Amino acid sequence: MHVIEDYTRLGTRPEPIEDNLQKLRELIPTKAELQYIPETLLEFGHAPERILKAAEEREADMIILGARAYSQVGSTHVPWSAAHHVIAQAHCPVLTIRE
Repeated sequence: MHVIEDYTRLGTRPEPIEDNLQKLRELIPTKAELQYIPETLLEFGHAPERILKAAEEREADMIILGARAYSQVGSTHVPWSAAHHVIAQAHCPVLTIRE
């Protein structure tokens, strides 16, 4: 899942939607023997709220977050403050992965 928080310019440049979905698909190992096919999801809005809503709607058993310090935030990681919000409000266990 990727959440685009600032989507005010998507009307003039919609490429970030497909770019981000492609990046998500590339994170899934091609030779992984997975019991379930991963779903790639792109949402718009405040990341912690959208993550929690998606997990609740899908009755997720676990949320896994890539988290980095705010100054190191990349496209696949949420800031620690957002991760904290998800951890504190989630209805299921949350695993954070930090590099």
